[in-house]
Amino acid sequence: MSKSEVVADVKEPEVGQDVKQEVDSVPYVRFQEVNKKMRSLEAKLDKVEKMDKQRSEDQMIAEGKKDELIAQLRTDLEDATPYKEKLEAYMATRRETLIEKLPEDKRDKFQNVQDLKTLEDIVTELSSVHAPPIVSNQSPQQFGGFSSLAEYAVKDPEGYAKEREVKSGVWNKLFAT
Repeated sequence: MSKSEVVADVKEPEVGQDVKQEVDSVPYVRFQEVNKKMRSLEAKLDKVEKMDKQRSEDQMIAEGKKDELIAQLRTDLEDATPYKEKLEAYMATRRETLIEKLPEDKRDKFQNVQDLKTLEDIVTELSSVHAPPIVSNQSPQQFGGFSSLAEYAVKDPEGYAKEREVKSGVWNKLFAT
C-alpha cells in the first residue's frame, strides 16, 4: 500500500444529527471579571481621547489656527446646549416634586438644598417618620379570642358551636360524625 492509499482509507468521523451541541454558558464570576475589565478599558479610552483632544487643541494654538479652534469649540458648545437645557429642566421639576412631598412646615427650611440626592434622602427620612402606624382594630378570629380551640369550646360552647356551623365546608361535612 502506498501513502496515498493509506490516507484515502482514513476517514473523518461524520457527526450525526443526534449529537447534541453544547451550549456555551459563562459563569457569573467570569462575566463580572470581563465586565469590570471592559469598564476599566472604556475609562482608559475616554482618558486617552480627552488627552488627544487637548493635545490637538494645543497643537492648533501653537500653529496659529486659533480661529479654527474657536469655531470647533463653538460647534461643540452648540451641540451640548440642548442637553444642558433638558437636564436643567429635569432637575428643576424633580426639585419641585420632591419639595412638594415635604410637610408644609419643612418646605421653607429645605428650599435651598441644591443637591438632588441630598433632597431625596431628606424626603425619604421625613416621609418615613410621619407615616402613621398600622393598627388593626379587628377582634381576633382564631379560636374566638381564646388561646386554643379546646379553651374556646369549654369557655364559650355556644360561640364554638356557631363558628363550627359557619365554617361547615366540604371537609367539615366529610369528617363530621
